[in-house]
Amino acid sequence: MFLFLFVTLRLPTAGADFLVVTTNDSGPGSLREALLAANQSPGRDRILFDIPGDGLQVIRVTTQLPTIDDPLEVDGFSQPGSRPNSALTLDDAVRFVELDGVAQLFDGLVIRAGDSVVRGLRMRRFAAAIAIQSSSNVVAGCFLGYEQPIPGSVDVLLGNFIGVRVGGVCCMELDICCNRIGGEALDDRNVIAGNGGSPIRLGEVGAVTVRDTSILGNFIGVDSSGRTHSLAYGWSAITVRTASGVRIGSATDSGRNVLAVARPNFPGRSENASAGINIYSTSTGVSIRGNYIGVGADGSSPLLAPIQQDIGVLIQTPFEGAIAFKDCLIEGNLMANMCEGIWIQEFVSSEGSVRAATGVAIRSNLISSVVFSPVVIGRFLQTNDLGDIDLGANDRQNHPEISEAVATNGATLINGILRSAPLSTYDLEFFAGASVATNGIGMPERFVERALVTTDSDGVASFSVSSGALDLSNRYFSATATDAAGNTSMISPVTHVRTLAPVVFDHPTNRTVLLGANASFTAVATGMSPLNIQWRHDGLPILGASNLSLALTNVRAEQAGLYDLVLSNEFGATTSRTAKLVVAIRPLIVQQPLSQTVASNRSVTLSIGVTNTASLPLLFVWRSNNLTVATEFSDRRVSFFKTPPLQHDASYVVVVSNALTAAVLSSRATDCAFGQRWRRVAGCL
Repeated sequence: MFLFLFVTLRLPTAGADFLVVTTNDSGPGSLREALLAANQSPGRDRILFDIPGDGLQVIRVTTQLPTIDDPLEVDGFSQPGSRPNSALTLDDAVRFVELDGVAQLFDGLVIRAGDSVVRGLRMRRFAAAIAIQSSSNVVAGCFLGYEQPIPGSVDVLLGNFIGVRVGGVCCMELDICCNRIGGEALDDRNVIAGNGGSPIRLGEVGAVTVRDTSILGNFIGVDSSGRTHSLAYGWSAITVRTASGVRIGSATDSGRNVLAVARPNFPGRSENASAGINIYSTSTGVSIRGNYIGVGADGSSPLLAPIQQDIGVLIQTPFEGAIAFKDCLIEGNLMANMCEGIWIQEFVSSEGSVRAATGVAIRSNLISSVVFSPVVIGRFLQTNDLGDIDLGANDRQNHPEISEAVATNGATLINGILRSAPLSTYDLEFFAGASVATNGIGMPERFVERALVTTDSDGVASFSVSSGALDLSNRYFSATATDAAGNTSMISPVTHVRTLAPVVFDHPTNRTVLLGANASFTAVATGMSPLNIQWRHDGLPILGASNLSLALTNVRAEQAGLYDLVLSNEFGATTSRTAKLVVAIRPLIVQQPLSQTVASNRSVTLSIGVTNTASLPLLFVWRSNNLTVATEFSDRRVSFFKTPPLQHDASYVVVVSNALTAAVLSSRATDCAFGQRWRRVAGCL
């Protein structure tokens, strides 16, 4: 069981309103003056904006602003013309107040008092745009960073270094709890993009534990469209160093975060792996639910970075110290376009002991388009052990072993066993996918079913799980096992779905080969044995062609045409899609351009003809004195060209091609004008 406790924000007594009416860094009507006044006013004050002028109003901050020492609401949406976001899959907010820190030398707004709100601001070029050093604060509706960096630029000064920093070495003796970044309401969405370091960073190793932070509904490393990587050059999108009770995303559409991150690409940063979410094992009680990682807000657009992002969720144990990590839930996230989906790393101490996080429950996540593996628990490849006694990341929980997956009569039956600890109960999840990672693990692209099993005294539990009909393009089945302590296994090796009636998964595809070359067609299919296989050419059976692969050697012209595959057994028959074989035959010139007698200022018509077996269509290119004078793309095997009136000597050649074979060149015809005769001359232009 996972219990995450979040305290409702306490609203203090209302105070005074202070109005910002100028973009000046200081003086009457400035933001700096309003912050100073609010700190001296009891109760929760508000800073509102009414700066004259249309469009964006930029306040350039040249020195550190006053720390917020008394509860305060800073409302950028109060500026005339501004409005909060109202869209689900993009951010349509209008923010007309921007704070510009110029050079990232200091933090922007530092919140030392609790019960404060920062809303509707644009902030860039600060060390941290917003630094939270107290409890029960809200950052909502802001744009923190820069949206349109120069393509290919590594100038991190365009945005902030960090978007929102909560706690850290600043706050060694402070109680920091119950802060919220974003929210489940659409108008609470923050866009945190184009920053040099982590867009959001919670706590620090060795510092006070940051408690009960909620990060909901934000675009992080993603621009306002929700579909394009912001070209950030920094660390992981969300970095959790020392924290407890962290809630990242929710099961609601409006509460999910959309995350993207690139490997660092600026001077002074090491090449350690970066991630959508990076958690150190000094944290505990982390919930990661319903987020899109590496996928745009529309659920399909790939958030590809200039350098492909590394890992969706990374849990690190980077040093020798106490392992506090437990009670982590990674559930219902959509991940794609990265190297690994989820990776719980192991650290081997100088004494040789293995140290790693445990109790990481990985449930119902859909992962696709990863390079190496969708889930890595400790080591890149992990095998089951007898009795499941080995220790490491997630106690190296054994994975299920699927013996078969059979689809028939509108249902899918999955059979197999789990070998793990004796007399223990496990939660199994089954997935299907259309592709396989490089380590042979199937992509969990579709959730299939869940089942509870209990092992016997030998540590063995068999399972037979039935689910509804499945799109058989997702033909690779895999599974995970989670024990009572929340330790989830790696995804099991892939098992191909099998059907009773014949089914073709991968159909033969069109081929084009040269005359006399080899050609082949293949298909991937399944069906209960005995399975009869018959290839056909233009609807007629091919003698002896009874395998899923068809090889044709020394292809002849008459073998061109349509090929398909018929599969049959006692449960039925099916035919593959048709594939076309094109046998490319090079054109050979049988009629060269002829010499003719012509008077001065008269035209002649030249012609060329090729063999009637040449593959169509043909391209005829007529050239004179190294210049193209006419082209013809034709389904005929002859071409005609009428010369202009002849005033002087001219010669012509024709280049003939069919885009399938090497081009051929005619002989040269040279014209002698003023009554002289045409004559054939060897050579070409």
